Order: sequence, then C-alpha cells, then structure tokens
Amino acid sequence: MNPLEMVAAWHDAATALRWVTLLGALAALQTALGRLAVHHLFRDEGLLGLPILVQSAAKRRTPRLTVWLGHLTGYRATLAQLVLRCAAAVLLLLPNLEPLAYASACLLLTLLLHLWKWRHDPFGVNGNDHMQTLLWTTLALVYSGTHLGRNADLTQAGLVFLSAMVLLSYWVGGLAKIGDPVWRKGLIWVVLHGNGLLQARALSAALQQRPWAQVAAWLVILIELAAPLLLLPPTPWPAFALAGFLTFHLLNAWLLEIHDFTLTWLAFFPAVLFTATLVPTTF
Repeated sequence: MNPLEMVAAWHDAATALRWVTLLGALAALQTALGRLAVHHLFRDEGLLGLPILVQSAAKRRTPRLTVWLGHLTGYRATLAQLVLRCAAAVLLLLPNLEPLAYASACLLLTLLLHLWKWRHDPFGVNGNDHMQTLLWTTLALVYSGTHLGRNADLTQAGLVFLSAMVLLSYWVGGLAKIGDPVWRKGLIWVVLHGNGLLQARALSAALQQRPWAQVAAWLVILIELAAPLLLLPPTPWPAFALAGFLTFHLLNAWLLEIHDFTLTWLAFFPAVLFTATLVPTTF
C-alpha cells in the first residue's frame, strides 16, 4: 500500500475511532502497569504515600478534605484504582463490543484519572494524565452518542476535537518554550542532566555542548510550533509528518526515559489523519 492509499483509509471515521481507542487503551495499560511496578512508592512510608500527600496538600488545598478522602487515596485504594484502569483498558481492546460497554470503560477511566490527578496535584502536574483525561472524556461522549443512535456526526466531531487538542498542545508547548530563556539559550539539556533526567548517552553529551545544545533546543521548539501544519495538503504529507513526530517522541523516551508519553500522544494521531482528510474537501 503506497502512502496515498494509507492516508485514504482514514477517511472512515469509524476506523479512525477504533484506532484511537486501541492506542489509547494500550497507553492506559502501559501507564497503569508502570505505576503498579513501583507500588511501594504509594505506601505510607513511600515518597508518594498518603502522609506526604497530606503534608504537601497543606499549602494547596484543605488538608481536612485530603484526610477525609484518605480512604480513596491510601495505598490499597491506589492499587485498586490502577487495577481498575488495567481492566478498563483490556475491555477497550476487545473487538465488537456494544458502544455502551466502550462508553462505560471510557467513563471509568475518566473518573479514575480525575481522582488520580486530584491525588497527585500537590506533587506536580503530569501532562500524560491531562491528555489521557481529555481522550477518555471525549471517547466516552462519542461512544455514548453511538449508543443513542447519533453516530456519524458525533464521531467526526470527536475526532476533529481530539486532533485540534493534540496539535494545540504541541503549539502551546512550543510557544511556552520561546518564553523560557533556559530553552532559548539551549541550557535545558544541562538542567536536565543536572537533575538526573537526561540519560548518559553519547547524544546526551553532544546536546550539552554549543552550538548543538541551542540548535537542538530550537529544533524542538520549531517542531512543536509547526504542528498545526500537519493538517495541510497534499494528502500524504500528514502521514510523513506524523512519522516525524513519532520519532521525536521515541527520542524523548530514549534520552529522558519518559515512556508514558509516546503511546498517549500516538493515540491522537489517527484523529489527526482523519481530520487531515477533511481539509482538502473543506477548503
């Protein structure tokens, strides 16, 4: 199949929706299993345990509320949430289920992610959780609409919305980096290395040397700012461009060992490909 035929396959909204669901489910499964692998961190004596949560929450929310909700944020409750995430993700991987079953799994993932975000807000913001929450909320609405018999229009609207959100996330990220002198001056790699986040690779050493440090920083900025151009014709262009963005995420995963982000952002790509097929017919 040539690139033109590959992209043409995404004209079908149902096909794009199924791929978004499958990739999203794999991302949810990967994230949940990854956190289960470090479950000791959520014990009371762990770095992400309830006592530290209460202490960290004192400056950002009502501590009494945090304690009151302790039965939902303690060690056993956290493990139960992660197991439920795995179960919902596996359900979404199963083919030919009723839309109501998919909608229920998406809604469960949405609720669990909101609870998780509330629990971890004092520890810092996680973009992966934000994007997954956006994904499952949208898919819950789409599958609910399908169950109610409002299929085509709602599916297309959901895919276009997801496409807009992921491209906007790239663009806003690039814009924010322009405003950050650490990124503009190419110092980000030194900072990441100093924090122990940049892995000891041959490429990592090169990234900390001028002029490559600044070149690499601005390359990241320009890639993110150019994200909306993925929707422009000619038709094969979005597929090639998305392959470049996938390489970008794989490099991040390799250099920074941030593995959750790759599959989560990849789950949005079928929606971008579908939306790109609408542009030539619209303009």
